[in-house]
Amino acid sequence: MDGAGALTDDFGDHFDELGNSLCSGCGESSNTDIVMLWQSILVSEHLLDFRDVDGYFGSQTKAATVKWQQRHRRDDDGMVGDATWSRADDRLQWNGSVLRYRSGGPFGFVEFHRGDSSKSRDGGAYHLHKIMQGDGVQVFERGTRVHRGKTVSQR
Repeated sequence: MDGAGALTDDFGDHFDELGNSLCSGCGESSNTDIVMLWQSILVSEHLLDFRDVDGYFGSQTKAATVKWQQRHRRDDDGMVGDATWSRADDRLQWNGSVLRYRSGGPFGFVEFHRGDSSKSRDGGAYHLHKIMQGDGVQVFERGTRVHRGKTVSQR
């Protein structure tokens, strides 16, 4: 997943790049890393479990997406389109070294590294670094490269 300019609006930028929504049966919604990114957000919001981050936008991901959309006052169609990505942008924070998606709860977050992590503007793919659920108990870490292609690399 790449964006342009500031890192805190890249989800909305990505919708334009992808050219369609994420949904059950949509293109780019099966065995892709962008679905893993979205599922990570849903995990941080306690709407999916860690084991559900698999890159497939199935019925569980759709149901969790509907709940996320209701929670964040979006049309609850179960599709991750421009409006949903843009609302997710509102929860992105740059803290000087990493980009974080803040969940609606007090402790949940998804942490990304992108290109050169010392800059707030940079090109390059994201690396999914950490997912933390709001209860602070379970932490999921792996160096997953998040980009538009179908391949997910892990360190």
